[in-house]
Amino acid sequence: MIAYLYYSYMSSFSNELLITWILVITLLIYFRLTLRE
Repeated sequence: MIAYLYYSYMSSFSNELLITWILVITLLIYFRLTLRE
């Protein structure tokens, strides 16, 4: 049971981390494109 809770917590944490990275990369690309113009 504890292993399952730990796994679900880690999976949700990694999902949030992945979403955060995608947002950061998208913002960087957006700012780079706007600065180029």
